[in-house]
Amino acid sequence: MTNSAKLLLYKIFSFLVYAIPMIALFIINHDEYKSDGSAFGFFGIIILVFIGLTLKNSIATLFKTHTLLTVSIIILALSLLMKYLGDNMILISVVSIVGSLLQSVIEAVAHVYENYAYITEDGVKKKNMAPAIPDAQAWREAYGFIGR
Repeated sequence: MTNSAKLLLYKIFSFLVYAIPMIALFIINHDEYKSDGSAFGFFGIIILVFIGLTLKNSIATLFKTHTLLTVSIIILALSLLMKYLGDNMILISVVSIVGSLLQSVIEAVAHVYENYAYITEDGVKKKNMAPAIPDAQAWREAYGFIGR
């Protein structure tokens, strides 16, 4: 397995570590989220978070070039979601923060594999086809025990 493949694997783990607490929350409170359109709001928040993460560079550019428009769109989206979720928003946000904290643990290791996934030869960035570094080394590097 190459460093690129390990990078993809850890990105998937990172996604699952965030998604599992959110899915568990939905399963636990299924009846409450299902009534009055709240299921749309619950999944709307999850979908918006993932879209935001995926398009973070585009959103940052849009925010820099059209600040007022971007803020207005964000406020509208939050208002629509809060209409459905009012009382549940705090619980969903707390679970999302816990999932994000757990996700950040895995994301640090993915970042190490990302550093090893590409090499620069003659000023050109190329995929590193060498075998992946061991998981233990990646975890040590992610948390500052050794450097590259």
